[in-house]
Amino acid sequence: MPIPEWANGEFVSITRTPDELSIVCRQDHVSDGVQSEPGWRCLRVAGKLDFALVGIISSLTGAMAEAGISVDVEPEHPHMGNLVVALAEYFAGAG
Repeated sequence: MPIPEWANGEFVSITRTPDELSIVCRQDHVSDGVQSEPGWRCLRVAGKLDFALVGIISSLTGAMAEAGISVDVEPEHPHMGNLVVALAEYFAGAG
């Protein structure tokens, strides 16, 4: 399955398995008719995390889980750091 043209922009995470092509990107980039799960926001973890540090993402996602917030963690990007994606409804009051 080829990567679609709309999978582009300042933030795109693409994961391919033998059974699936998963693309995380801005929802306004997704073409009409494409199966998607809209309504998520992306949070950037400040700074680059050293692989020797243990439990940083766990503490962040653990606190979110305790608050009932579903999350997805995108792998570290060399220029953007670790990204946590969560449903936008939990951030209604956040800028």
